[in-house]
Amino acid sequence: MVLELLSTFFIDHRREQERLLYLLEYQLGITRGMNRPGAWSWNYELHQESTKKCNIIYTSLVYLERRLEFVVGLSHFLLEILTSIDKEELFTEQHRLRLSSQTHIIRETVANNRDFAKMALHQTICLQKRCQSLAVVVWNTMRCFLFYKLLT
Repeated sequence: MVLELLSTFFIDHRREQERLLYLLEYQLGITRGMNRPGAWSWNYELHQESTKKCNIIYTSLVYLERRLEFVVGLSHFLLEILTSIDKEELFTEQHRLRLSSQTHIIRETVANNRDFAKMALHQTICLQKRCQSLAVVVWNTMRCFLFYKLLT
């Protein structure tokens, strides 16, 4: 139950970071299909604010990646324990059969949560790359913007 709660909480956290990243891209006008002003109409404050927001989102994603790795590791640990319970000779045959049917259900649930957390971990890593790309775009645009202002 704790594993499922952790997975759900961290996945909701990932969705929130994805939403914030999309809003930042929308504000900057670099999302596809938007008729927003280009990077040349940005001002210095927008560059500074965008860089700050991008760094906050990226930092949150890094921490989230570590938390999701913990969830995946915890699920592996639980699966190993459930497997070792089936192999132990501590219980009578009757108890072992009942325990085996219950551990099968729990093992399946833990495996589903593990796979779900692995998928969320992969998506988090992809969001990190997307956030890094956005930071590079903002930084390079800022450099070009400042160079353009120096020339004019």
